[in-house]
Amino acid sequence: MLRDRISATEGLPALSVPEDTRPATTLLDQLKDLELQFIEDRVSNIKPGTLQYVSWDEVALRVRIPSWQKAVAAQAVVLEGVTAESIPNQIPKFPEIGSRIPDPKGMLLTPNQRTQRAGQLFAGALVLALIKNRWELNAQPGAFQLRRGTDELNPFVAVAELMAGKRSRDDWVRQCKVLGISQLSLSPAPCDIEWRTPGL
Repeated sequence: MLRDRISATEGLPALSVPEDTRPATTLLDQLKDLELQFIEDRVSNIKPGTLQYVSWDEVALRVRIPSWQKAVAAQAVVLEGVTAESIPNQIPKFPEIGSRIPDPKGMLLTPNQRTQRAGQLFAGALVLALIKNRWELNAQPGAFQLRRGTDELNPFVAVAELMAGKRSRDDWVRQCKVLGISQLSLSPAPCDIEWRTPGL
């Protein structure tokens, strides 16, 4: 009987086994090659050998930052004169701004989705401005923060909270003053930027 077997195990001495904290991926040889092959086998329009492996430590530098730069450069006009502190003043304009941002290829976004894209544009612009001012970006699976010393900020969460009314304008202004970013410009600058990400 299963009940008897379970009862019998309760009398067995407890074994003390050291905890193995290594990630499961350490059990696989040539992990990069296996991951690339996994994708190539499942996506029909990818030519074998054309994909480039990007580690999580490189995603911010090689994928996210260029994407934000491209979006910000394309919408530079709406970011002119905007500072970190004044982001709440722009939120009423987000529906109009979002309507002028082209939809992703092959997609037809709803008005609400376009408004959210406008919010992401301003959040991305704030990320770039913070990085230019020596904030360090930490982007890992399930984690996204910008840090400078003991200060931390997630611009995407902050802008989303402002849009949803979960954070007041006064609260945001106070936080900007505490962080010393009140007059930080969101306008893209043509100068070269030294990007700072952990481990790179």
